[in-house]
Amino acid sequence: MPPDGPLKAPQLALLKLWIDEGADWPVEALLSKTGTEASAVSGTGYSSIGTRLYRAIGYFHPAMVHFPIALFLVGGVCAFLSYFLGPKCQTTAFQCVSVAAAACIVTAAMGWSFADTQGYPAWDVGLLPDATHRDSNLYYHRWLGTATAVVGVACVLLGLIGRRRKSVRLNHAWRIVAMILALMVSIVGHQGGELVYGEIFDKALEQLFK
Repeated sequence: MPPDGPLKAPQLALLKLWIDEGADWPVEALLSKTGTEASAVSGTGYSSIGTRLYRAIGYFHPAMVHFPIALFLVGGVCAFLSYFLGPKCQTTAFQCVSVAAAACIVTAAMGWSFADTQGYPAWDVGLLPDATHRDSNLYYHRWLGTATAVVGVACVLLGLIGRRRKSVRLNHAWRIVAMILALMVSIVGHQGGELVYGEIFDKALEQLFK
């Protein structure tokens, strides 16, 4: 079971979690005629346009995620170099971080949607005591990615307020945050790489020293 092949690991994990929590079946959910899908009888269920759109955009997360990562990295590097190369480099840093922050919000939303369609635990489910390395990686990847989006917006706001007030302190603050963002997005990107390709450093070392 099911007849079209065995369940994938995320689906098995979700099924196990559902059983551990008491296997509660919502009274408003009914099986479809095929017996393979559940649909809500109300208009706010899976048949709503908003829900279907939300679930659809999740599949673009793997393609979109590289865009804010690259921009945050360039922004962080330019923010650091601006202390040596002057205002032009600082302007480039702010532009990169501004675009990256906007893209990161969209990408983070796509990530939560993608996790939902893949059967991973919901946002309000904590990390289980017996969680595997992959489970931990996924958990921290989602929340650190979300935190990166929030910090990115805060960085842009600091920069805008600093420019308006001509505040030297705020001008330093947003550039420092931009450098922190470069570090954060590097960790998020590494976690995402491990979720897709496994233990990438271990595999690389294995190829290097085998």
